[in-house]
Amino acid sequence: QSGVTTAPMPYGTEYVGSPAILNRMRDEINESHGTHVAGIAGGNGGASNSIYKGVAYDSEIVLVSSGTNQGALDGINYIFQQATLQGKPAVINISQGTHIGPHDGTSSFDSMCNNLVGPGKLLVGSAGNEGSDEIHLSKTFSSTNNISYSFIDNFLQNNLNTNGVSLIDVWGEVGKNFEISVNVVKIINNQIQLIDYTPYYSTTVNNPSISTTLQDSDTSSSVDVTQIELQTETNSTNQKPHAMIFINNSAQDDNNHYILFEIKSSNGTVNSWITPKNPDFTNSNRPVKFTNFSISNTLYVNGDTNMTIGEVGGTGNSIISVGAYTSKNTYTAFNGTTVNNGPLPSIDFPGTLGSIASFSSKGPTADGRIKPDITAPGNVIVSSVSRFDSNYTSTSVETVSGLTDNTNNWYFAAMQGTSMSSPMVAGIIALWLQAKPNLTVAQIKTILQNTSITDSFTGTGSAIPNNTWGRGKINAYSGIQYINQFLNVDTFDTTNNFIVYPNPTSSKIFITSKEYVSSYEIYNTLGQKVKEGSFNAVLDQQELDLSALQNSLYILNFKGEKV
Repeated sequence: QSGVTTAPMPYGTEYVGSPAILNRMRDEINESHGTHVAGIAGGNGGASNSIYKGVAYDSEIVLVSSGTNQGALDGINYIFQQATLQGKPAVINISQGTHIGPHDGTSSFDSMCNNLVGPGKLLVGSAGNEGSDEIHLSKTFSSTNNISYSFIDNFLQNNLNTNGVSLIDVWGEVGKNFEISVNVVKIINNQIQLIDYTPYYSTTVNNPSISTTLQDSDTSSSVDVTQIELQTETNSTNQKPHAMIFINNSAQDDNNHYILFEIKSSNGTVNSWITPKNPDFTNSNRPVKFTNFSISNTLYVNGDTNMTIGEVGGTGNSIISVGAYTSKNTYTAFNGTTVNNGPLPSIDFPGTLGSIASFSSKGPTADGRIKPDITAPGNVIVSSVSRFDSNYTSTSVETVSGLTDNTNNWYFAAMQGTSMSSPMVAGIIALWLQAKPNLTVAQIKTILQNTSITDSFTGTGSAIPNNTWGRGKINAYSGIQYINQFLNVDTFDTTNNFIVYPNPTSSKIFITSKEYVSSYEIYNTLGQKVKEGSFNAVLDQQELDLSALQNSLYILNFKGEKV
């Protein structure tokens, strides 16, 4: 909002304290995304005995409203400055994302975030909701395999698969340029005819703005025009060849004319992402017999669901990126309706309890890092919604509960998405910061590595981490145990020769030792040896699998003599 501000920013209005915030009431009407997210992280539930309290419900909350990446960066900077002024740690949740960017941690946003985080200043972000959408396209080119074609299809927001609006963001490797072209083709009787096309535009040339049009083969009185806007460059931030193409094909009025996207290069791997999540890149069920140009079937490239991890919340090196799994697939609405697995206007992602949410975006990043870092419940979550949002009433099937003071009504409703799993993790980290206020990003990742839940859904052992689950499912309580037993041990060098964590455990323990350990033995309460093994090392978070043991009390004995 415009206005005079006391905040350390050159714009915006600052509202401090409950009276000022309540008087402001809202930023947008008929919108509850931010309210729902905030309620998950730290909402008080509206009553002392509420079951809809957020994770860190006694935390202090700072909200920043902005719709741009720069606004988000300014908001992050503002919150961290406020935390510093008050001498408190802060964890910031970012439940937003895009697929415009290199997806490799080198974007301006990710680079700035690297500079803003630090001890007690942490960022958590949503991985994205495109895990089942073929929005990613990848091909490695060579001198003998130097071209790719992919149809732009499935504009599901419109009445035809062939018409709609799309934005394609294309990134190559440093020093390995490529060319792009957009074609209009006609498919009749299982044959393809090339109708119109753009020239090839190369990333060797910085073209900040190119506008052109393509036409289909309808009669002159009903010809449909496709509008193309594009730019090519060598990106100044990461030196990668880059192209962005906006395609407005919404005038298309039949299911015969398609957009065929083309890339040419003699070397390097080129990755492309398309937004919005519909349409997709596809080669499925397309004929390979052509009437007026030649193409090999091997040059078709189908879209995939890899690298669907999003920019802003998902790709940063310093951001804890969060995927979503299914923790609820049925509930009773406020109006008494039993809701089972959707589909509903906004609850349309069924799933088996404990399984990954179908929408949860997947890694890796374009530079090969495993993402997301962790998963949390995000399908389906009940939290607060805005009282100014007319989409939620006492009879809405998404509404689960409500409060009233006989003047105003406040509702709690079900939503799903990594926007919901991300504040779950942010709230948990807020609790961890209460135990250790100067936690770093590296320490958070160490906690996740050592305490996360793994099971038949996530995979276990060497299957973790992976690009669907990261380190698995977050475990809030084990994280606190790890902090208390390991990260908060200030007298480790003098009084703690061994740290065994977690204790108790259901599957595995981690052992850190000051001294050399040659071997170990585990005894049950009857004095019977049930497990033994060798280490022959000073231990640094040595993992020991105990999943084969029955639930009971055991004694762990270390031997330290060298032989």
